[in-house]
Amino acid sequence: MRAELLAIGSELLGPLRTETNSLWLTERLLDAGIEVVTRATLADDLSLLESAFRGALSRADVVIATGGLGPTADDLTREAAAAATGRALRRDPAILEALRERFARYSRTMSPRTRSRRTSSRVPMR
Repeated sequence: MRAELLAIGSELLGPLRTETNSLWLTERLLDAGIEVVTRATLADDLSLLESAFRGALSRADVVIATGGLGPTADDLTREAAAAATGRALRRDPAILEALRERFARYSRTMSPRTRSRRTSSRVPMR
């Protein structure tokens, strides 16, 4: 099996941050017998991300994306993955409720942006 890792977030491309998730994931994948053939760090840009997902899916058996999944307007991972696979995002009430419960456990209020985002259940990319 071959894997590609996509680290997503414009902040990762500046001089003040070091992306380390891919290193940790590479070690775990290699331990599981999965060869990592590409690691890429990508800006928060919808067309760039969609293209990266399409390319990775065409070359690898496993594609793992980290980052770009927060409540801010520049977090576009979900939208890019959906566009690359021709799937629509959908709201999953069970996931939204689990998020509400998690916020409540930490005595925090979920932001309107988080509530309005599509929270889809895991859908295979192929």
